[in-house]
Amino acid sequence: MLADSKFRELVSLPLSTSVLQGLTRSGYYTVGEVSGATPEKLASTCGIDLDAARDALHVIHRYQDLADFEESGIPSFLRDIPTAYELLNAVASPQGTTVIPDVIVSMCRSFDEMLGGGFSTGRLTELCGEPGVGKTQFCIQTCLTVQLPRWFGGLEGEAVFIDSEGNFVPRRAKQMAEFLVAHCRRHVEFDVGDELVTEEFRNQYCPNVDSLLSGIHYIRVTDHLQLLATCKRLQQFCEQHPKVILTNQITTRIETRVKLDESPLGSNDTSSTGRLVPALGESWGHICAVRIFLTRASDRCRQCKLLKHPGRPFGSGIYQITSGGIRDCIQ
Repeated sequence: MLADSKFRELVSLPLSTSVLQGLTRSGYYTVGEVSGATPEKLASTCGIDLDAARDALHVIHRYQDLADFEESGIPSFLRDIPTAYELLNAVASPQGTTVIPDVIVSMCRSFDEMLGGGFSTGRLTELCGEPGVGKTQFCIQTCLTVQLPRWFGGLEGEAVFIDSEGNFVPRRAKQMAEFLVAHCRRHVEFDVGDELVTEEFRNQYCPNVDSLLSGIHYIRVTDHLQLLATCKRLQQFCEQHPKVILTNQITTRIETRVKLDESPLGSNDTSSTGRLVPALGESWGHICAVRIFLTRASDRCRQCKLLKHPGRPFGSGIYQITSGGIRDCIQ
């Protein structure tokens, strides 16, 4: 496979149809053939205005920079390939008893039980649902709970929050962190005993608000090029093993059904019905290992439905959005 960015085909770049047609007519097919062209030459070749030519060259140069691959012998992901036997023993002890796998809890028992303990690590999980059902709240919640100590069911990790819509509110993250810290302190007092827990003990074994907020790495992207650049550099950042949660917005697909009225008047009765579907479609749905659909159950409670999971049956759960974040909904 060619790793040189100069051999990337121009049709693989998000260029306008007029630019691609003009380049093809002139015999240009790869990035290397036009990367050194001036905006004036590109405009003349493609028959477009100068501003459009500048934008096209900007896209070409950005993609050329992103395709700077390292050339090494054996890729790192092909070294020490595990066997199925090794993978099986990674989640089972010699006695055959199951060991709790690495999962990210949501602080909602109903939701976590539906997933077999929480969000699985090493898998891409999709949360989809209409606005207001808590997709962003789940993301902020898991960015905090992934940092919890092992004794509390956490992974002592960090998180990357990639925000493409500007939905991340630091004040809300701080509010949820305060409730989570208070919950941990109450839990350690219950387990150890209030009379044995000192302030020094709490500071040593319980997280604090500042540490939780410092463990959330926020990346704001405003276009697809910034998103591609972020994904390109995530591998370097993930050397510290952060856990990443992604969301997908929802769209309404309007299906129109026409029914012919055979009355003497000959009028047509047309009715429209709306159906909510994930915005990125079925192709994206096949990429995700886990898909969860969030809906409104009542004014206070929300319902989660497990639509896809490689190791769990279809199921559902109930949760609510509180000041402290995602919690069980007691009906």
